[in-house]
Amino acid sequence: HFGLKAQLQYFFFFQAEDGIRDAQESRGLGDVYKRQEYMGTALVLAKNGLLEGETGTTYPDPDYLKLIPNKSKITDRVVVSNKIISSRAPGTSVEWGLEIVKQLFDAKTSEALREGILARA
Repeated sequence: HFGLKAQLQYFFFFQAEDGIRDAQESRGLGDVYKRQEYMGTALVLAKNGLLEGETGTTYPDPDYLKLIPNKSKITDRVVVSNKIISSRAPGTSVEWGLEIVKQLFDAKTSEALREGILARA
């Protein structure tokens, strides 16, 4: 477990909603969102050389996959490698969050949370 004293860094990436793409409603934000791309935890770390010696997973795109140095768990939905927790795509974000809870607290807390939000096991 990482323990409660673990230093955490969060990376949040949002997809633009239709209202934001509307020029009158977006105040120019639509153009910013159009330039963004999905970058999962492992991809951000890999692009900065921080995934060396670790395993990870990322979105199944050939350009992204080539950046992951250790591909032994590349098709896993969530990967824990020492103090790095990565997930494959936006659709795995709940599993990723539950794994963070498991590592910071314990499996019982993570399971109770999963049941409470009605997430699939």
